[in-house]
Amino acid sequence: MKLRFKLLLLLVALTLLLMSNAFAIYTRSLGTGGEGRIIALDAPEVHYDIDFKILNRTTYPEGTSYVIEFEIIYYGPTPLHFWEFLFSVPEDAHVTQIFDAIYNLNEGIITVSNMDGFIPVLSGESFIFVITIMTIDPDFEPGDFVIDDTELEKVLRPRLHGELELYSVSGNTRTYNITISNTGDATALGWRMSLQTSGNFQFRSITENVNYIQQPGVFIISNVSESHEIAPGESVVITLVYNGQLEIEIIDVISQRDDSENTNRPRANLIAELNRESVSGNTVTYNITVTNTGNMAAVNWELAIQTSGNFRVRSIQPNLNFITQPNTLVISNPINTHRINPRDVLTIILEYNSNSSATPLEVMHMTSW
Repeated sequence: MKLRFKLLLLLVALTLLLMSNAFAIYTRSLGTGGEGRIIALDAPEVHYDIDFKILNRTTYPEGTSYVIEFEIIYYGPTPLHFWEFLFSVPEDAHVTQIFDAIYNLNEGIITVSNMDGFIPVLSGESFIFVITIMTIDPDFEPGDFVIDDTELEKVLRPRLHGELELYSVSGNTRTYNITISNTGDATALGWRMSLQTSGNFQFRSITENVNYIQQPGVFIISNVSESHEIAPGESVVITLVYNGQLEIEIIDVISQRDDSENTNRPRANLIAELNRESVSGNTVTYNITVTNTGNMAAVNWELAIQTSGNFRVRSIQPNLNFITQPNTLVISNPINTHRINPRDVLTIILEYNSNSSATPLEVMHMTSW
C-alpha cells in the first residue's frame, strides 16, 4: 500500500503520533524576537506556509534515496531567530546528507533545526533546507497539512517561476523571451521580476504594458495594473531587447497582488493619502502618507498615481524609485529599503512641474508583497 506522510503542526509540547498508513510532519517550536521566546504555530498573528518537493528519487539495490527540499514561509510580528522542524520517516530510514540545517534522528523521528549564525527571517520571508533520506520504502512521499488531526486551511497564493530564453543576438543587441509561470492556486494580479545585469547593459525595448526600473546591476520589470495577470497554471511571455555583451540572470520573481480571499493569510494593507501642500506657478508639492493597517510588513511596495498635463518630477523624498508614463507616476521602494511594518506610516514628499497644476493627483492603486 502506498505510504505517505502528513504535515502536522502542533503546539510547543506534542505527543508523537504515527497515523495509520501515513507519516507525520510537524513543527514543534519556533523562537521570535531577541529573547527567543517560543510561539506555537496557531498562535494569533503567527502563520506559516510550508512547501516541499522531491528533487530527486533514485532506486538502489539497498533502497530508495529521496532528496527533499522544504521551504517554510514565515508570517509573524517579529523576526524569527530559531526554528525546529520534526517529521517521521520509515523505521529503516537514515539521513545521508543535509544542507543549510542540522538534524537528529531518533526512533523514526527526524528533528531539523537551524545552524549557528542563522540570519533572522523577517515576516513574509522564507528559509529552505534540503535533506536526503534513504529507505526501503519505494513510495515515500509528502502528504497534507493537519493541526491535531484537523485539516489546516490552505494558504492560497500564487507561486511564480521565471525562465529566460536568449531568442536572438545581432551584433551588440540581444533579445530575450522571459516566461513567468504560476504554479500556485491564486491569480497573480501584479508581479515583479528582478534581473541581474552587468557590463554595458543598455535598455532598448520591452513588451507593452510592462513597467521597468533600471538600477546599477539590476533591471526590474513589473506588470501594469490589469495587464499580464497570471492565473494558476498559466504563464506570460515578456520580450526584452537590450544592448550589451553579457547575458542576464533572474534574481527573483514575486507576486505583488493576488485574488485570494483566504482569511487565514496575514497581509499588509497599505493606504495612501495625497495632500497638496503648495502650488507656485506650475510647481506643485504633495505630502503623501502611506499607512500599513495590516498584520504583515510590506517588504516591497508600489504606488501608482494618476497625473495629467506635461507632468515632470522634480524631486521625491526619501530616495525612492519612480517611473513616469503617460498620465501615470509609479513610485516604489528600492530593494531592502523603506519597509513599512504594521501600523507604521511612511511620508513621501513629491515635487513636480505640470501645466495642469490645478488638477489634483489621484491614487490608482497601492500594492505590496
